[in-house]
Amino acid sequence: MGPMSNRPSSARAFFTAVVICFSISAALGPRPAAAAAFDSLTAGLAYASAAGRSEYSDYWQSGNGAEAFLSTSFYWGKVRLGARYLFNAGTTATLDYHSVFMYGGWSAQLGLPLALSLEPGISVGGTVMAFDADPGTHNRFETEVAAEIFVRLGIPVYGRWQLAATGGWNTILTYHRIDLPFFSIGVSRELSMPGWIRGFLE
Repeated sequence: MGPMSNRPSSARAFFTAVVICFSISAALGPRPAAAAAFDSLTAGLAYASAAGRSEYSDYWQSGNGAEAFLSTSFYWGKVRLGARYLFNAGTTATLDYHSVFMYGGWSAQLGLPLALSLEPGISVGGTVMAFDADPGTHNRFETEVAAEIFVRLGIPVYGRWQLAATGGWNTILTYHRIDLPFFSIGVSRELSMPGWIRGFLE
């Protein structure tokens, strides 16, 4: 990866504080009716993109992408597995690359009026980067540890269908750390958990 600045990010610190405050509120305040562990399964698909400006955007410009995930209830919140793809266009000094962030995460749940829900959470995983380079001229693939904090707003639309908007801050632990704000918007549907899957998870 190209040179990146390591100076502290006040925006990232502010967003972290917001997520922590929401998480405490979700743990101590009123919540939707508690669900047993692995009581339901939710599948989601969303449009995703990097958002805002950071040191990273001096070297790459993230374009459009997509995110898919599965989540399930887990007492005080939800656990989630997912993947987010982004295309990252380079400058004259850097290579284009494709990235996939594969993660597992947990989010608290905070009930809001009008059946809305707010889910502050954290995800950890790995980011695989595939560079557009000729074989032998550049290390085409890199895999780095990554983590992110996020807040997800859920809006019921019909039956078990929900519209969801998510904003967060993704940190990729390369030699020079990459801090990348992102957002996504998409739909999800709650499904009944198959008995054999619940038995396996329990």
